[in-house]
Amino acid sequence: MSDTKAMGKFFETYRIKAGLTLAAAAEILDIGGADILARYEAGKTLIPLNEVFSMANIYNIPPDRVVQMFYDLSFERAQKQARESDSDSHLIKSER
Repeated sequence: MSDTKAMGKFFETYRIKAGLTLAAAAEILDIGGADILARYEAGKTLIPLNEVFSMANIYNIPPDRVVQMFYDLSFERAQKQARESDSDSHLIKSER
């Protein structure tokens, strides 16, 4: 799963827990419509940092949970890059 999709799913889960529809959340966030929020949640558009903070506040997400989400995404990306690097080094070795 891409970072943008994982982040979108994270916020979608908390929006639903907060009892907000896409339309209601988009209106509170003042982001120009439910379609924009739907794109964020689907991972089609990267969520701007200021919106991350607003969503966390409106959805009552504890700050440490938001930090943990970013950490988890960074850790997963680092692991993926390490695996790719390992597979690339195996290719280089086998070509020798």
